[in-house]
Amino acid sequence: MNEDVFSDDFSSAQLPVLMATKGWQNRYKELLTWSKLVTVKQGIRKPENKVQGCSLDTWLVARQSGQLFYFAVDSDSRVVKGLAVLLMLQVDGKTGQEIAALDFSALMQSLDLGRHLSPSRNNGFRALQQRIVQLVLAQT
Repeated sequence: MNEDVFSDDFSSAQLPVLMATKGWQNRYKELLTWSKLVTVKQGIRKPENKVQGCSLDTWLVARQSGQLFYFAVDSDSRVVKGLAVLLMLQVDGKTGQEIAALDFSALMQSLDLGRHLSPSRNNGFRALQQRIVQLVLAQT
């Protein structure tokens, strides 16, 4: 797989900033800003990379380097891209064991995502989480 698909730079997306942002509308705007960090990746837009359970087209791939996993994501939805960045901040550059130990539900609760996202966005967020874990398990 082309290494360029793993070149998105999420360093400007800071989880503490998102957590400290007051009000759902402001958090939503921050997530939409993060979505701009996800570049279009035609190379991963293939049926085998499609995330099942997302109502909008979303693709995810993983590579392992030593013990660490790295992910590349693309979506037709700005909201899904922003949510994907949130997930990438949690999983990129982590071991399979670290990823398996993450509590994604607690993250959703701490940001109040479950209450403010539409059911389809919540399902998409969970589908991305599940796909990340599947990809990690498939490579370990």
